[in-house]
Amino acid sequence: MEDFRLIGRREECLELERCLSLTKPQLILVYGRRRVGKTYLVDTYFDNKFTFKFTGVHKLSEDKQLLNFSNELAHYSKKKARPLVDWTEAFFALRDYLDRFDDEEKKIVFIDELPWLDNGSGSFLKAFEYFWNQYANAKKNLVFIAAVSNTSYLLNKLIRGKGGFYKRVTSKIRVSPFTLLETEEFLNSVNIHWDRRDIVDCYMTLGGLPYYLQHLRPNLSPSANIDWLLFDEDGPLYGEFAELYETLFKHSAKYVAIMERICLTRYGLTSEDIAGFLGKKATDGSVSSKLKALCDCGFLKEYSSYLDGRKRTLYRCADYFTFFYLRFVRDHQGKDPRFWSSMIQTPARISYEGYAFEWICFDSNESIKKALGISGVLSDVYTWTNRNGDQGVQIDMVIDRRDRIANLCEIKYTSKPYEISKEERWGLSGKIEAFMAAQKARKTVFLTIVSAEGLKKTGYASRVNQVVTLDDLFSY
Repeated sequence: MEDFRLIGRREECLELERCLSLTKPQLILVYGRRRVGKTYLVDTYFDNKFTFKFTGVHKLSEDKQLLNFSNELAHYSKKKARPLVDWTEAFFALRDYLDRFDDEEKKIVFIDELPWLDNGSGSFLKAFEYFWNQYANAKKNLVFIAAVSNTSYLLNKLIRGKGGFYKRVTSKIRVSPFTLLETEEFLNSVNIHWDRRDIVDCYMTLGGLPYYLQHLRPNLSPSANIDWLLFDEDGPLYGEFAELYETLFKHSAKYVAIMERICLTRYGLTSEDIAGFLGKKATDGSVSSKLKALCDCGFLKEYSSYLDGRKRTLYRCADYFTFFYLRFVRDHQGKDPRFWSSMIQTPARISYEGYAFEWICFDSNESIKKALGISGVLSDVYTWTNRNGDQGVQIDMVIDRRDRIANLCEIKYTSKPYEISKEERWGLSGKIEAFMAAQKARKTVFLTIVSAEGLKKTGYASRVNQVVTLDDLFSY
């Protein structure tokens, strides 16, 4: 296997290797956001050499799913396909096929998009449970891998539930979007050699999702690529948003409505805010279940924020593609095929890039800690707001360390080194004073500038303790 075929994914591969080394049955769940590369990871790691592989199809009837299963089993077994009346019979047929192999031989079974085989009646899951508990769980060299995009389904039905799979799952492998550095490595592997600022600009719209990134064209600029992918009616991602949510959630419009509301805000909303928007009470189980499902599937993220000394949990959009789509694409798609290029240097685009860069910094906080030399120090990361005074104080990101030091991070996405003016220096000093006055315990404060292009050295920059640049975000 050539190195470039699996950018990153080192920990995931090590876990697969560990599972393969064991002489006991393995039930491995590979999960993560749709389009993140779960199937590619499994296919590439095993070089497409499976004892049996089957893929569920979205919204396909059970009888047709069973027909596909029968045909795939016939393909692998080199026998004529036979009708299957239900999933119980299907798993017995799989059992008969696997029994043809020597018990000492590793048998790799891969079921992709497993939730799409469950039509809601529970018949598939019950048949699968019986197959696993009655047969597979006694086969020491059987490795059964299931890939799941609907992470909420996985957690509720296969992990947290108390049914037949309780404590049967031997390994859970989460596949996450690429980091900035992995995105750079992936683009280089497909002959796209962009400046790191261009990579960040692209990341703000597509995130680190291999399926989206693979469509980028080397001969187009980042903005022109986004125009083609999302605003051109012939673009490969033109209808992606609707399909993305429809394939994961029943009544997907309700989930999209929550995302719409959250994406209108800069820092996110509390569960109470979201419930109020939906006309529900915060204690309503339907609200919490939807928020949990969106978090499980990688669209929302919980994070901490301090407002006037009170800690709150906010929900903010964790999916850059969704954030960009709801902010810009939905209202302009199909109208102007060069929309995003025409927005270069406009206030709306500059504002969006500023917001998105803040979240990139939050998501890359481990890289920032590494640049600051504090990777080994336990810390909490949050936003901080104090509304006292005429204008109030907002600190973009606080790294609150257990060694009694707090890094107050001012985040700037400028096209040249950030220059602190006299007025801005007083503003930064005011933020430090307000933060220190609000702390119950004494601590040292370090003013930290996170600036894409660094900091211009002027007399007003003397108060800055540390500077983190865009290049620092490109690290493991």
